[in-house]
Amino acid sequence: MKNFAKSLIAIILVVCMAVSVSGCNALFTDYNTSGGGSASFIQGTPLAENVAFNVNDSTTRTTYSSYATLYNAVYKSVVIIENSTNNGIALGSGVIIDVNVETDSNGRLDNGIYVLTCAHVISNSVSLKIKIANNNFDYTTYSVSGLISSMLIGSDPTTDLAVLRFDLSNVSPAISSTEIVKAKTCDTDAYPILMQEDVLAIGNPSGIEGWSSRGGISKLKLITLVGSVGYMDLLGTDAPLNAGNSGGGLFNMYGELIGVVNAGAEDKDNLGFAIPVSTTGDKDNVMDKGFWNVAYQLIKNRTTDVYGYVEGRIGFDASFSLASNGYMQISGIVPGGELSNQGAQVGDYVTGFTYDGVKNGQNKSGGLADLTNGNTDYAYLNYYSSLYDLNNTFVESDALTITIKVTRITYNGWNQTQQEFTFTITNPPQYIYAP
Repeated sequence: MKNFAKSLIAIILVVCMAVSVSGCNALFTDYNTSGGGSASFIQGTPLAENVAFNVNDSTTRTTYSSYATLYNAVYKSVVIIENSTNNGIALGSGVIIDVNVETDSNGRLDNGIYVLTCAHVISNSVSLKIKIANNNFDYTTYSVSGLISSMLIGSDPTTDLAVLRFDLSNVSPAISSTEIVKAKTCDTDAYPILMQEDVLAIGNPSGIEGWSSRGGISKLKLITLVGSVGYMDLLGTDAPLNAGNSGGGLFNMYGELIGVVNAGAEDKDNLGFAIPVSTTGDKDNVMDKGFWNVAYQLIKNRTTDVYGYVEGRIGFDASFSLASNGYMQISGIVPGGELSNQGAQVGDYVTGFTYDGVKNGQNKSGGLADLTNGNTDYAYLNYYSSLYDLNNTFVESDALTITIKVTRITYNGWNQTQQEFTFTITNPPQYIYAP
């Protein structure tokens, strides 16, 4: 039986300093569930890199005797991200990860750092600023010129993860690579995370840079509904987490990164969540939704033509958001995609979602023809549950048919008209955003 969190909807932990309350809410809802990247990033010319991901797993482990010595060892690997959007500024965190970058034909070395963060931290971004800690526990702001498109390596909204590259070769004040601390990742294949293992979370809660909070691992795996991201397999911790912690690191007492903080329970104390190293127990598994495999694929699949993406994602060529009436609603459609070609429109309410396919020679089906299942309050929960099962069963190369039923409401004066439509997607392709 799946270990779902009952009656719990976690919220993403990003600080909004928006022009208006509605602007702040927009940062929480603009997700795209298909392919790598967000539609708002289709602009500019991305970087061309030849990169090889080096996870820098622990081979010899050092136990830190106190939270003080642990913090001093790892705090500089956590950065502060300031995201400027058209609606205001959002504050979050990120973790510097270890990426080997080969020299180019001119023998030039890479002068950038690679930062792992949450996709929602950079949602709707126009430009970014990064703050890096120094030896005095202060943070220096580096304004990296250019659009978000020049910094984005890849984004995967399904797992709420993104990888950024910041070029620090010409910043002021100058910063040396020797001043950069890269996070060391726990090899959970060799060293599984333990229940009640001591942990330290470091981030930017409420805009307080480098703030840390301590606690333990309360759940090794909990299927939790996170905002408009959907159901996720997450680590549970009782370390206090607040808005601004999103994208920050969760470290064990060996100084190893075991989670990327992304959510907390609204109006509940000490119920925090982090994206783990691995969700399957095998971080090299192509279907694993832990941060190691996702970061690896985002970096590996980044080219001059497309942003990094996670292989096998099933694409709908559309984005969905939660409507006030409890239904999911189509919030964006890619022109020329399957749903667009069949007549789907922004604003359509999703009332049914089913799938049928063949996996390893066996027929598998799921979803609900009526997402309300007799209760409108559960329409969006049933949608997320069906989508979770779909994404954990099939990949893009599997034989698959998805049926989406929608209701379209139109008005002519005071008169309201409801129309029902059914759209069928056969063997949906993975949609990859290109600049």
